[in-house]
Amino acid sequence: MSRAAQIGLWLIAASLLASRATQAAESPSAPTATLLGNGQAGQVTVPVGSLVTFNWQATQAIQAHSSYTVSPAESCPGQAGTGPWPWIATTLQGSVTLTALPCHAGHTYTFTYTATNPAGQHAISTLAAVVLPAAPPPAAPVPTATLLGNGQAGQVTVPVGNAVTFSWRAMDAVQASSYYTVSPEESCPGQTGTGPWPWVATNLEGSTTIAALACHAGHTYTLSYTAMNSAGQRAEARLAVVVPHILVNNAQVLGQHVPPTLIAEEFSPVSVIVRNTGTTTWTQAAYYGLGSQAPQDNLTWGRGRVELPVATVAPGETVTFQFPITAPANLGQYAFQWRMVQEYVEWFGEASPMVMISVTEVVRPPIPPPAQPPPPTTPPSPTPTPPAPTPSPPPPAPSPAPTPPPPTPSPPPTPSPPPTPPPTPSPPPSPPPPPPPAPSVPTAVTVSDDGDTTDSTTTLHATWTASSDSGSGIAEYQYLIRQDAIDGLLLVDWISTGLATEMTRTDLTLLSGKTYFTGVRAKNRAGVFGPIAYSDGVTVLADAPPTGSIAINNGAAHTKTTAVTLTFSVTDDDGTVAQLQCSNDDVTYTPPEPYQTTLPWTLLSGDGPKTVYAKFSDAEGRWSTSVSATITLDTRPPVITITSPVDGAVIGAPP
Repeated sequence: MSRAAQIGLWLIAASLLASRATQAAESPSAPTATLLGNGQAGQVTVPVGSLVTFNWQATQAIQAHSSYTVSPAESCPGQAGTGPWPWIATTLQGSVTLTALPCHAGHTYTFTYTATNPAGQHAISTLAAVVLPAAPPPAAPVPTATLLGNGQAGQVTVPVGNAVTFSWRAMDAVQASSYYTVSPEESCPGQTGTGPWPWVATNLEGSTTIAALACHAGHTYTLSYTAMNSAGQRAEARLAVVVPHILVNNAQVLGQHVPPTLIAEEFSPVSVIVRNTGTTTWTQAAYYGLGSQAPQDNLTWGRGRVELPVATVAPGETVTFQFPITAPANLGQYAFQWRMVQEYVEWFGEASPMVMISVTEVVRPPIPPPAQPPPPTTPPSPTPTPPAPTPSPPPPAPSPAPTPPPPTPSPPPTPSPPPTPPPTPSPPPSPPPPPPPAPSVPTAVTVSDDGDTTDSTTTLHATWTASSDSGSGIAEYQYLIRQDAIDGLLLVDWISTGLATEMTRTDLTLLSGKTYFTGVRAKNRAGVFGPIAYSDGVTVLADAPPTGSIAINNGAAHTKTTAVTLTFSVTDDDGTVAQLQCSNDDVTYTPPEPYQTTLPWTLLSGDGPKTVYAKFSDAEGRWSTSVSATITLDTRPPVITITSPVDGAVIGAPP
C-alpha cells in the first residue's frame, strides 16, 4: 500500500474515533444512588434509644431527593436530638446521626433516596429502618391468695361460743379486698369481742381472732379474699365458716281434743297436737313420744307413754298424737295432761293444758212407781175341820207263847193347823223403761275463705257460720286444711278454735298454682261431732321473680379494654326490682347491691369472647335465674407490611 493510502486510512479512522467521542459526550451516564443506615443497605434494625447514622451518595446526578413511609402511622410530638425523625435528604452526598426516640418503638420507616441525572434518568435506593419495640417488662407473676379459718382451708366448723382465728396472705399482689355472704341472712346486734362478725380484710397479710357468738347459730358465712397484681390478674380464696345449730329439744302444744266427761271404765279416743320448735329432729328410733303428767308418769288413763306416730318430725313440723284412753273405775275428777319426752334423756317443751275430766257412773232413767191395785175383798173364814185321828198301829199278832205284853197306849191326836188365809193378788207387771233418746248431733256450718285466689304462700284465713245443738250445746269448733281437693293431701290436721268461728294460719308452706280447702266441724258437749263442711277453695298465685336482660357497652360486639359498662332492663310483677348481682363465670357472684340500670364492670383479662352474668331480686327476696351477654375483647392493633416498591428498585431507568 502506498504511503498516501495509509494516510487516507488513518484519516478515516481518526474521523470515526472523533465521531464516537462526540456521540459519547452527548449521552450522559446513568445516575447511581446509595443509602446506608449504620453502614447497612436494604434494612437496619435500631433498638429504642439507640442512634442511627444515615449515609447517602449520588453519582452522575445533578439532583437528589428522598421520601419515606411509616408503618403503622404515628405521631411523636416534641422530638429532640440532632434531627427529627424521619430524616429527609436533598443533597448528592451526606451523613447524619439521629436519635431513635422511644415513641418510635414498633414502627418501620421505609426511606427512598432518588438521584436524577441531566437526562432525567433516576436511580433509587431503599432502606427500611426498623425501630424495635421496647422490651416488654417481665410478666407480672400470677398472684396467689390464701385464707384459713382455725388453720383450715375451704371450710371450718365453729361451734357456738367458740372463737375462730382467720389468717390470710396475698403473694405477688399489690392490693387485696374481701367480702362475705351469710345464709340465712341474720342480724346480730350488740356484738362483743375483738371484732364484729363478719371479718373483712383489705391488707395483703394478717390474722385476727373473733368470738363466734351464740346469735350466729345455724348460719354459714362464705368469706372471699381476692388478691390482684399490677397487671390486673386476680386470685381468690374462699372459706365457708359453718356455725351449727345448738341441738335443743323443744315443743309447743297447738291443741288437744279431750272429752269433758267419761263413764267409769269407758274407752275413748283423744288427740294432742304438737309442733317441733327445737333444733333436733324427733325420731321413733331415738324414743321420742308423749308422757303423762299431773302427776308425772301416772297411769290414770291406762297408759303413761304414747309413741311418736311417724318415723321423724323435723324442726318446724307438726305431729298429731291420736290414742285411746280408759277412764278410771272410781268416780271423780281426774287430771288429763301430757308432755313431750325423750326416753332416758329429758322431758322438754310445754305441757298440754291440764283438763279435769269427770268420771261418772252410768246414768239410767228412774223406774216409775207401780200402779196401786184395788183393795181385795176378804172372804169369810171357813170353820176348821178337825183332822182325822191318827190311826193306832195295829196290835201285834197274838203269840202262842207267854202272856202278851200289855198294849202300847195310843199317841194323842195331832192338832189341826190353823186355816190358811186366801193369797193376796200380785200387782200387774211394770212396763219396761223407755229407751234413752238418741244423742243430738251439731248442725253443719257453712265455710267461707278469702276469695278465689291469694298471693300469699304462708297464710290462709277462713270463717264459718255458727252451729247449734238441741241437746248438750256446742263445745268447740275444729278445722283442717287439705290441698288439691276436699279429700286431697292433708296439710293441717284437726285444730280446735274453741268457740271462735274463724281461723288464720300464718305458718304454712303453700305452693303457687295449688288450691287449698278448709274443712270445719262442730263438737257438742257430749263429744258428738257434726258433719264436715268445706270452703270452695282458694288458689295460690304467688308473684314470680323479676325477668330481664343485660347488655355490654350497649350491645357492642367488640371492646379494646376490660373496663366496660353493663346495662340492665328488668321488670317485676309488682313493679319493684330490689337488688342485683353480677358474675364473670356464673358461679362466683358479687354481693347483692341495690338495683340500678347501669353498672361499671371489669372483664376477665385475655383476648377473646367474654361473658357477663346477672341475677335480680324483687322486694320479697325472690331471685331470677341468671341472664348473660357476650362481647369480644381485642387489645392488639393490626400489623401492616409494605410489599411494593421492593427494596433496591430503580424507577425510570432505560430498558
